[in-house]
Amino acid sequence: MTRSRRTLIGGLLAAGVLAAAGVTACSRASEPDPVPLDQVLTARAELPRLIRHPRTVAVLVHNQGTEPVQVRQVELISESFAPVEPAVMDVIIPPGAAKALPVIYGEGQCGGELAPAVGHTTARLVVVVAGQEQTVELPIPNPSDLAPRLHADCVAQVVTRALTAELQDWSTRPDGMLQTTLVLSRVAGDEPITLHRVQGSVLYRFTPLTELPVELPAGTDSVAVPFVVDPARCDGHAMADAKFPYQFRAYLTIGDTPVIPADITTDLDGRDALPVMWKALCSH
Repeated sequence: MTRSRRTLIGGLLAAGVLAAAGVTACSRASEPDPVPLDQVLTARAELPRLIRHPRTVAVLVHNQGTEPVQVRQVELISESFAPVEPAVMDVIIPPGAAKALPVIYGEGQCGGELAPAVGHTTARLVVVVAGQEQTVELPIPNPSDLAPRLHADCVAQVVTRALTAELQDWSTRPDGMLQTTLVLSRVAGDEPITLHRVQGSVLYRFTPLTELPVELPAGTDSVAVPFVVDPARCDGHAMADAKFPYQFRAYLTIGDTPVIPADITTDLDGRDALPVMWKALCSH
């Protein structure tokens, strides 16, 4: 092969390489930039109907992109709840689909208020898209939907700081019903505390033996209020339906608060006596 011919072939090959490189560069330049994840994914907060953990909410994540999204972690970030560890998971959200991701939230940050507004809230996700792991923080547009959970925390904090409520001194009456005493004991402060009513459960009904309301005056450490307890329901499904048979609540005011609920503790004697009473009276 002559030198001139070799030179010509070499030049053609070089031109071909350059042309191919140019086409590749042009094709790369023409590829659109990927859409940011915070424009592809949206999130909302939801309160699940079935609660497996008392501090669970769901983050509903909608994938509006064209690629499936694998969620590895999700965390609720809020000014109104203490931080907790992110929930670890392995969930695929196909394009155009939405999935509810359960997360645990921390204790409400109340600042002594009973019903503060829910502050700025986001969902922080660790996801994999097209083989790349990324972290994205999505705004929650409906933080006020979390207000019932926040306010429940705030009320519980006010109650816990002020008093305890416990059922004690159980006995069986001649009619088969139980008699017990609700003891309200002051923990701190000196504001008057007024008991307005007691709410039983799906199985048990409370009837006061003294007229309500009853007050724990300022300067007094405790007050005892007697109650009679009898079955609220006796149908066959009542016991099976009772998920929280000993969850009783006192409704009271502390100083100038509105009427608020306080959880009542039932001692071991009561937990033993209540189902025995229910079965005895409901079997007639």
